[in-house]
Amino acid sequence: DRELQQEFNLTIQSLKQAQKIRNGDVKPIQAKGFVSRNTEIVWYQSEEVGNLDLSRDEDEDGLAYTGRFIITSERLVFTSFDKPANIPLSSITGIEEESPLIYILAKTKKNSCIFVSDDESPIVFAHIEYALDCFHRKANIKNSSKGRTAIPQAVKNAAWIRDAGRCAQCNSNGHIHFDHIIPIIK
Repeated sequence: DRELQQEFNLTIQSLKQAQKIRNGDVKPIQAKGFVSRNTEIVWYQSEEVGNLDLSRDEDEDGLAYTGRFIITSERLVFTSFDKPANIPLSSITGIEEESPLIYILAKTKKNSCIFVSDDESPIVFAHIEYALDCFHRKANIKNSSKGRTAIPQAVKNAAWIRDAGRCAQCNSNGHIHFDHIIPIIK
């Protein structure tokens, strides 16, 4: 009875931490012995994660390899002497969790895999979701900034007349822009 209560409490604690991660309560970490790229942030690492080999023939059982699992802002990395994996977030098309298994579906069979994370599967899954959300948000920002539309001339004329040729934000009348470009250093 006491063991069941402890297991229940650990499960609740794990689910609460996973929810915090999904809400953005994630801090970058230093992963010892891991060389990250200049632009990537490391958010999670686990020393004991299994990876089932899905590249084997379908009639054979997948082998499990044990290694270190690292989640960054650009990729999922599984370090193992036998079967390392480097999965770019851009190649992931779906993820699913059935504790303790985490299914990663990617554009290629080589990058599709199943990770086994015993006690931390909800936390690992939440970190993967967070990394994917941040990655796709960053990709959307890059794409949306390219297609910026110009301010119509009629709107510019109306704003000029309304504000008597001065900036509505700082009241300046020199070097005015209709979108009020604020200098970084002031």
